[in-house]
Amino acid sequence: MAERSSDVDISKLVLLASGSFDPITNYHIRIFELVKHYFSLKGCVDGRAIISLTPKTTNTNADSSETQDRIKMCELATSNIPNLVIDEWEYNQRCYTVLPKVINKLADKYCSTGDTIAVMVSEEQVTQITQWPQNEVDD
Repeated sequence: MAERSSDVDISKLVLLASGSFDPITNYHIRIFELVKHYFSLKGCVDGRAIISLTPKTTNTNADSSETQDRIKMCELATSNIPNLVIDEWEYNQRCYTVLPKVINKLADKYCSTGDTIAVMVSEEQVTQITQWPQNEVDD
């Protein structure tokens, strides 16, 4: 059973968000700001946010200039949010990657011992989280 947020030390928090962000909007930015504010009120003193861009399409021949434009747009839109990173690992995969595997990869890359991980998911991603079989996550 997952721990309740009141039972977890969130002084060092890593927030992971995966999505297309095509385009990233003021609403996305506002959500990140609200989540950051919420966790700071709960005692988070060392918080980081990682945004993972999903491929717009599963077509491996996607236009690389479009890819770079979307990454740059996200970087510009979030440049005033401290401790926020745009990660390209998921975008650079040759095929669709299930969300649990993305979470594991990002956690391995950005988290250290003692960090608490929070994951922001969309309505469509909830099913992937609730059906998280280990065999889909292993390399």
